Amino acid sequence: GSERPEAEKTSEKAEKMMWEGEEWYRTVFETTGTATVIIEEDTTLSRVNTEFEKLCGYPKEEVEGKKSWTEFVLEEDLARMKEYHRLRRVNEKAAPRHYEFRFKDRYGRVKNIFLTIAMIPGTKKSVASLLDITELKKAERMRRESEEKYRKIFEVSPSVIVLLDGKGNILDVNPRICDQLGYKPEEIIGKNFAELPCLPEKSKAIAKEKFLQRLKGKESPPYDLEFITKSGEKRVGMINATPMIDARGKIVGDLVVVSDITERKRMEEQLIRLSNAVKISKDSIVISDIEGRIVDVNAATLKMYGTDNKEDLIGKSSFDLIAPEDREKAVAGMQETLEKGYIANREYHVITKNGNKLPIEMSVALMKDADGEPIGFVGISRDITERKQAEKLLKESEKRFRLFLRELPYPVVVVNPDTSIEYVNPAFERLTGFRSEEVVGLKPPYPWWIEETMEQTSRDFGEAMQKGVKKLEELFQRKDGKRFWVEITGIPIKEDGRLKYYLSSWVEVTERKKTEEELREAIRRAELLRDILVHDISNINTIIVGYLNLLEEVGLTDQRKGGEIIAKLEQNFRRMTRLIENVQKLRMLEIGVVVEPQNLESIITETIKTFGKYPGKKVLVEKKGEAGLVLGSKLLPNVFENVLDNAIKYSPGKEVRVEVNIRSTNGEYYVEISDWGPGIPDERKETVFQRLDLGRSLVGGSGMGWSISKKIVEACGGRIWAEDRVQGESSKGAKIVLTLPKYRSVQR
Repeated sequence: GSERPEAEKTSEKAEKMMWEGEEWYRTVFETTGTATVIIEEDTTLSRVNTEFEKLCGYPKEEVEGKKSWTEFVLEEDLARMKEYHRLRRVNEKAAPRHYEFRFKDRYGRVKNIFLTIAMIPGTKKSVASLLDITELKKAERMRRESEEKYRKIFEVSPSVIVLLDGKGNILDVNPRICDQLGYKPEEIIGKNFAELPCLPEKSKAIAKEKFLQRLKGKESPPYDLEFITKSGEKRVGMINATPMIDARGKIVGDLVVVSDITERKRMEEQLIRLSNAVKISKDSIVISDIEGRIVDVNAATLKMYGTDNKEDLIGKSSFDLIAPEDREKAVAGMQETLEKGYIANREYHVITKNGNKLPIEMSVALMKDADGEPIGFVGISRDITERKQAEKLLKESEKRFRLFLRELPYPVVVVNPDTSIEYVNPAFERLTGFRSEEVVGLKPPYPWWIEETMEQTSRDFGEAMQKGVKKLEELFQRKDGKRFWVEITGIPIKEDGRLKYYLSSWVEVTERKKTEEELREAIRRAELLRDILVHDISNINTIIVGYLNLLEEVGLTDQRKGGEIIAKLEQNFRRMTRLIENVQKLRMLEIGVVVEPQNLESIITETIKTFGKYPGKKVLVEKKGEAGLVLGSKLLPNVFENVLDNAIKYSPGKEVRVEVNIRSTNGEYYVEISDWGPGIPDERKETVFQRLDLGRSLVGGSGMGWSISKKIVEACGGRIWAEDRVQGESSKGAKIVLTLPKYRSVQR
């Protein structure tokens, strides 16, 4: 390249002579306490001292004449520093001598640097001193953050915070003073606390005494002061004060925190009044604040805890009295009380003074102030040791009772107050076929109740649950559907007037009921025979005797009258004969009917022939249709005789018309016998086949014929009923309809 100007060569020579000749200057450069560098016009670092080596992490030989200062500047600061570098060489005063920038060392670590720089006279070089202020910046940032945090706490604190100097003058106060006392901070700042209008004279004296004690280094525990708000309302504040100490350890002021405890004081007064009202209670009553600290207890609590001194309990947490295993449950109960306002009958164990555990039952209510805000709790507890012992004995007794019930040979059912089944014993399972696990928990209707008597059984059960029952008979069904009778004796077991459970025992009486029914039927049959013998035959006999007496009076002189009397005697003798025959038939039916093939056509034809000649009447019987073999009894002809006899007997006039119509179906024969007599009223069609029906059957007869006819037809597997000959007009004659099964149909 071109040769350098002579003046520049001369300057370098002079500088070299200076560095070589002036040892003292070099010593100053090396021993200064900060990193120092010589910067060339082209930004090269021509000289660096030992402190700079430490700052950048490079040895001198790798820096001097080889590295530019721009390599150590963070990218964001580089443009600004290059501009300063240029300006300084044009007009030194145009560039700042002191400023901060961010320095990056050999390892990429960023440091905050305070730079002092100046030009070396007569050269284009500059000398710079680099002071590492990284830690200082960090401390300054932490101080700012701390101040910001303190200011936020100061501003948003729920308590009033006051800063006092050493003379009691107010340096600062937070905005909470406006909420608590009604004064704005600017109305308070700058005044001495002894001049404040919010402090009564007594409070000023107390505050001054406590302030002077703290200035002397004496400890000052929290204390209460009375305040007057700007509106004249009295309030109470709790004072917590701490001396402010400077760097030399000298007390220079006071930091005072005032917490409004007016509501708490009111609560304490209320609690004291309340405690007076509960002292005589036999139950333990504990009054605590909203955090669970005990405020007052009654004498019953002291007795339960095993002490005579309230101080053993007041101030303690209520949870300290609860056994460790129950504390979590107690905390949950407190939370529930806060949410619901009340909890009742919770069981815990408390620890007495001598360390014993005591079972208690506790109810807790939430206390609130006039604004509805929670202020504390009232807990009422009672010692349930005796009850627990009784429950234990009861459980043991119930266990023995269940074992006793299990061994009983007759069914036992235990029912809960809600009608669900609590217990059934093995005898119940054997009788009903239902297993215990199938029925326990079930509510009515129970599966052993039957549909037909469900309503009555339900009523009986409801009354028994309330009043008990003795020897109540009910018809039930097994799991397989088979029915059985039981006799129930039940008692409601009550405790304190409330139903605890219903206990019932069953005795199966199915066989007894069957025997009773058979006995009733036998009595009924005996009464029927007695009626026949005593009533019907006696009546006929009386009539016969009457006619015989009349015949004796008439004698044989009047043949016409004598003939009529003889005819009447003959008629009544026939009635007696039929009655005796009917009694024999009834007896045969009771013993049992033998069912075998019968020729229905022959039976009907022979019966019609028999009634072709009827005393005193001309009978015309018209038969339609034919019949074959039926499954029937030898008594079957008596049915048709009875029906035809009634049709002829009750038809008015001397000429009688009867129609017999036979119809065949797939499995049976229908026989319809119609007459033109007085008919059967609708209301009596259902009862005409019953013994001594009040109507047609008593008109000159005993009524046995219809009843026996019905028994015979049903014994043969058929049916018999009464209709109108002309549908809907009962006075125009009767129609007796009967059905009998065909023999061939049954054989298949």
